[in-house]
Amino acid sequence: MVVSSAESTEETELADIGVLFVHGIGQQKRGDTLIAAGDAVHEFLARWFTTGNVAKGTSRAVLMPDPADPAAPAHVYASMEQTFADDTTTESNWLMAESWWAESFPPPKFFDLAVWAFQVMPWTLATHYGRGVRRAWLGTAAASGLLRTSWWFVAFVGRLIQLLIVFAVIPILVLLVAIIALIGAIPIGGVRAFAGGAQRILSASLGDSFIFVRKPIQASAIHEKVRRDLEWLGERSRKVAVVAHSQGAAVAHEVIKDDPRHDIVAFISLGSGLGKLLELRNERETVQITQRTPKETSAAPFAGSIGMALIAWALYYGLAGTNGWAASAFAGVFGLILVGVATQSAWVGRVPKIEEVALPGWVEWIDLFAAKDPVPHGRLFDTDEVDPACGILSWVESRFDPEYGPREKSLPRSGVAHNYGSFTSDHNAYWLNRDGVVPMVALAIAKYSPGLRLDEIDPLDQSRVVAGALRRRFRVRWLQVARWMTVAAGAFALLGLGWKDQLLGLSRPTLVGARAVSSWVPGWALDWSENTVVGVLTLVVPVLLIYVGLSYLWRWWGYVESHELYRRGFPDPFPAQMIIFMLVLALLVEVGVLIGLGHRLGIVPGLLSVAAFSVTLVIVTLMAASSVTPMIMRLWRGVFGDGKGVLTGPPAELLGYRRLMLLVGIPALVVFPVIVVDPEPPTSVARVFGAYGLGLVLFGLGSLVLHTQLVRRIEAPWSRVSRSGPPELILSRLAGGKPVADAQLRAAAEVLIPWLDFYAESLRQVEADPPAIAESNDWAKMARTARLEAQRATEVARLLEASDVVLAGRLALAAVPLHPVAVELAVEMRMLDPDAALTAMQRLARNGPRRDRSRARRWLNEQQDSVTAG
Repeated sequence: MVVSSAESTEETELADIGVLFVHGIGQQKRGDTLIAAGDAVHEFLARWFTTGNVAKGTSRAVLMPDPADPAAPAHVYASMEQTFADDTTTESNWLMAESWWAESFPPPKFFDLAVWAFQVMPWTLATHYGRGVRRAWLGTAAASGLLRTSWWFVAFVGRLIQLLIVFAVIPILVLLVAIIALIGAIPIGGVRAFAGGAQRILSASLGDSFIFVRKPIQASAIHEKVRRDLEWLGERSRKVAVVAHSQGAAVAHEVIKDDPRHDIVAFISLGSGLGKLLELRNERETVQITQRTPKETSAAPFAGSIGMALIAWALYYGLAGTNGWAASAFAGVFGLILVGVATQSAWVGRVPKIEEVALPGWVEWIDLFAAKDPVPHGRLFDTDEVDPACGILSWVESRFDPEYGPREKSLPRSGVAHNYGSFTSDHNAYWLNRDGVVPMVALAIAKYSPGLRLDEIDPLDQSRVVAGALRRRFRVRWLQVARWMTVAAGAFALLGLGWKDQLLGLSRPTLVGARAVSSWVPGWALDWSENTVVGVLTLVVPVLLIYVGLSYLWRWWGYVESHELYRRGFPDPFPAQMIIFMLVLALLVEVGVLIGLGHRLGIVPGLLSVAAFSVTLVIVTLMAASSVTPMIMRLWRGVFGDGKGVLTGPPAELLGYRRLMLLVGIPALVVFPVIVVDPEPPTSVARVFGAYGLGLVLFGLGSLVLHTQLVRRIEAPWSRVSRSGPPELILSRLAGGKPVADAQLRAAAEVLIPWLDFYAESLRQVEADPPAIAESNDWAKMARTARLEAQRATEVARLLEASDVVLAGRLALAAVPLHPVAVELAVEMRMLDPDAALTAMQRLARNGPRRDRSRARRWLNEQQDSVTAG
């Protein structure tokens, strides 16, 4: 696919599909959502259809108000072309626009917002976390087996504890809002400026929800703005898809529901605020899980807060030794009452009626929420099933099926996205999720564009999208592990170094030195350096810097894997970036935990080094076992065997000397100096580990030497006929009318034949065991490369037929199991009998790619017709 940058798209021509992006709550600027979302979707489609990097271009982009069309929203035209193997091309024109409703109403007064927050904040927080308690209990009831039931019950207890903590936090939040409101009334410039900034932040976030709930006229103005933008887009597009985020999803949902348009084919909500909005509207009819109404149970959060305060008071006096038994009994009784209040709050949450949220049946509704996003806090319905594979398997099946069945009503199909696994950043990071959210949204829209024929793409694209999302989940979980490990390492180091023994000894010299070279360090800072808080900060700041470094390594890892997905490839199970990230994390844990406890417990430094090296060795061994061992076996067969064991893939992938050096050499190089430079005399065990580490280093260097010896045997002939070598050169020279040497053709044929034999045998083994396709990350790449090499081999065989018919026949026979054209050529050259040709074509018609299946079936039909005519 190519993206046209010429100004050839006329605005009078209807776009194949129009996409309306609706922003969420907050201080949004015009064009921000279109740039973030449009660029992400456009970049994915451009690189997905070309499997490479291309320059993005548009025919016309309008981000600021257009004097020629004042009612036009910020929009951009994009023209895309898709080229197929038969040299046919299709064109698709997209019109992407932004519905910017942030300034459709004036911001509410902070006093009115504060009064409303006092009324709804406790109830909203209680039902928000109570929803998690209820779902965990439903999971416990539905689980089968002791292990799964125990897991769900532990989750239920954890969610219940979270709800109890929320009861303790509610009074603090209410008091904070009251303080901000009071400070804003103080007639002092600096104080009012500070309070005004805090009030603007709260008004920009909570103010939008306040408008939707309590200001119906202003809410209608927002709805009307989105409706006008939909009409503008519908007049210029054949089909329309709406992608909305946060509270904008609630606005777009109500517009689509109240004013159904038949040109709207898809509605994609990201981090939808629809559930929260329905929860805040007390006047709406809702289905109660219990028979009590919200008004009857609205006092539950306040009762829970009071109960938490009483329990804390009782425990304080109990620990102080004053009436310990009485305080414990008091705390126990109120604790049981508080658990009952929390459980009751969890079961009073409102569940919307189906009629309340259902959209017209012709609208496909995909609801995507991040795992830690606090706004949607999970799926809209408790009974809505979420696919275990990130909730996208069913989406992919329907997305690649152009005939989506008609329905009377459309309900959301929920899916979980994994942005950053953070409560604070997940909500605004959907368009930064380049290998989870963006591919799903882009392909969900692209299937409605007639110019983009998704059914003509490699059928393994479904697996690629799923693999990318699952890989994103894997990386996000490791990012969460890094957060907790960083905190644990800092805590253990703090415990080991001591509050005042080591930390103050570090902080005061630092501040004194800074004072000596800089006058900006005030004198009172030196007095504060005697404070424990400053000592703790001396440790916390380096830990935060280390985590920032880990996050950059994590982003580097993610960039490499998302780049591979955009090239329509499968992720490498053990990329170098992942290994570096894990090694740095392991070293952080060693330094924080082992050294911290070593100072506290008085562990001998030599033994500490042994323990550190042992932990690193275990981690590296577990990571390297599944990738290094097969590679060593192939090297062994290639050097000491007949040499065929090495010819199982491109040398850069097989030998992988960089990966070997990374997995084995770097850990040894990192840990070995630690043991050697140890201030204490090393123990005998330390010497053994040191020798073993040195052996690993030598093994890595030896593998590098081995690679240099094998490169002449493999790399040189491979480079002559690789995908960037002579096959393209031969075809380009022929196209230019230049002669091609027969010797070059024979050399290419001699090297291509063993590769084609290997590909054919490997694909036969996979076809005999279909589950292996899903387990093998290299199968898709192998199948694509096999077909490409077979096609090139057929071209070389045709060119070689005049000078060396025997070698050309051998080459055509080697390509027969991989390409129908090779079968036709082998029959034409009389190198393949009719029965063998029939068997090969039947196999390709059954198991080959879509284009090969259609060609093989035509050949079989022609043979059947000739037999019938004969």
